[in-house]
Amino acid sequence: MRLIVFDMDGTLSDSGAHISDTTMAAFKEMRLPLPSAEAARGTIGLSLEEALARLSGLSGAQLDRLVATYRRLY
Repeated sequence: MRLIVFDMDGTLSDSGAHISDTTMAAFKEMRLPLPSAEAARGTIGLSLEEALARLSGLSGAQLDRLVATYRRLY
């Protein structure tokens, strides 16, 4: 056997919960209205920028700050 592939996300680990928790923490740190955990999980699969833009309604420099905050916390 030359290649083994693991399905990490959802099979070997629950990254959805971590993504949702980190999203909430980033919104709290920036004092933004919190999205629901369900809404945060609903953006999984989008790019980070697109997900946070949809959840926050932010754009430009404000969105960049939210993305940077998320990345630092994750």
